[in-house]
Amino acid sequence: MGTWNTGPFDNDTALDLLDEIASPEFAFDDLQWAFDDPEYLGVVGGVFAIALGALVRAVRGEPGTEVPEGFNLASFASHVTAERVAWTRAQIDRALAGSKESELYELWEETPSLDEWLLASRAAIPSDTGEAR
Repeated sequence: MGTWNTGPFDNDTALDLLDEIASPEFAFDDLQWAFDDPEYLGVVGGVFAIALGALVRAVRGEPGTEVPEGFNLASFASHVTAERVAWTRAQIDRALAGSKESELYELWEETPSLDEWLLASRAAIPSDTGEAR
């Protein structure tokens, strides 16, 4: 059985993303496939968006973000640009927009933990100023 809980890194898909980012061959553009459908964000895209947001917050030193032990933020920091932060914020907005736009939201909507997941996911949204809050 896989890991599944409300935090940004509390699922196997997000942990797989961390492994991918830690790889020397990682390229941010390699994640684009998970966001290709402009009308409906699949579960993987939603999970990736929220995890990426939490990583951006951690790289910037924004409060309230804990990255799994052993993950080297330096392997991700070079990928954090203003453009990618804005894109990540937009993808998180898609993930949290509702069940008609997001498969991940739809899955959480069917659980008693929707509000807890929404709270944790909103906390993963990086600031839009580029500065720690």
